[in-house]
Amino acid sequence: MLSRSRARAAGPALLVALALGVFAPAASGQTIRGTLLQEGSDAPINLGLVVMLTQAGDSVGAALTNERGEFSLTSPEPGSFLLHAAAFGHHQRTAGIFELGENAEMTVEFRLAIQVFELEGLEIIADQITEPQLVRNGFYSRLQRGLGHFITPEDLENTMALQTQDLFYRMGRVRVVYGGITGDRVVMRGPNGTCSPRVYVDGHRMSLSGTSLNHIVPLHALAAVEVYRGAAEIPIEYSGIGLDLCGAIVFWTK
Repeated sequence: MLSRSRARAAGPALLVALALGVFAPAASGQTIRGTLLQEGSDAPINLGLVVMLTQAGDSVGAALTNERGEFSLTSPEPGSFLLHAAAFGHHQRTAGIFELGENAEMTVEFRLAIQVFELEGLEIIADQITEPQLVRNGFYSRLQRGLGHFITPEDLENTMALQTQDLFYRMGRVRVVYGGITGDRVVMRGPNGTCSPRVYVDGHRMSLSGTSLNHIVPLHALAAVEVYRGAAEIPIEYSGIGLDLCGAIVFWTK
């Protein structure tokens, strides 16, 4: 028999329809299912990005909504989670905390307000985008915000780099340390000196312990790169919480 209770998220836009503690013998994880809607009209938002985060700021998983605005995210471990949603033409929003017990399921409705852009005297000349995955994962949307350093597909085509770590050579506030026991490393200048940035590959956080970047993401496999040189630049889906003040590097593969 299902046990249901009501849960309340931070922010009026997130309405919880089913509560924690929905157990099923066949479940393999802790799941949040939901619908991303437009605030005011309840129209479903297609291709919106919904990210499931721990309280520490680590990404557990991410999903794109379908044409009905539906998404599903599962954590392999129970715990406390946040949801962050973003979609082109809408304001981003974060909600939570959601407590998920063992094999628990929750259903939510998430609403985003429309973001109005006023363009005056602006002439836009655009080439055809040949990497639709970079549109879906929000690369171009984040590029337009102007925070961080972006290496585009065109930049990669024209680069003189021989391996992935060479892309960061002479980049401000970023340094490549060649050689050593752990191989080539990329470090950043943090508030307390040199620090190691968070590294994500296709939205998933990676550990570089004893491994060079070129072994994890070869240069020929890259579609684009995002470099955030400090906590103030990092989007919430790739940011840390608390004392983690170093930057982040996000790699997207072909």
